[in-house]
Amino acid sequence: RSAVLNGCRSRLRHQKVVDRAPTDNTSAAPATPEQAAVATDEQRRVLDALRSLPARQRECLVLRYYLDLSEAEIADTLDISAGSVKAHAHRGLAALADRLEEDA
Repeated sequence: RSAVLNGCRSRLRHQKVVDRAPTDNTSAAPATPEQAAVATDEQRRVLDALRSLPARQRECLVLRYYLDLSEAEIADTLDISAGSVKAHAHRGLAALADRLEEDA
């Protein structure tokens, strides 16, 4: 019984995240090929740095800054406390900044 409930809760949490994801690409296109190359390189660096983070930190950062969820929504989605969300996000941002400085 609890396995079924946990599976349903997980599916509902996942669906909430999917429903909140942006569906259109509203970002402005770079004006020049050089700007496009710089933007692409920066995006690659950020994605590489994100991928190197522990899973929970990465999840908190993506949900907070990409999907714009509140701490309470992230806590509910990941089934952790709001304090844990704050801690993981803080540590994740610090680690992300360190990794991006190393690459610069």
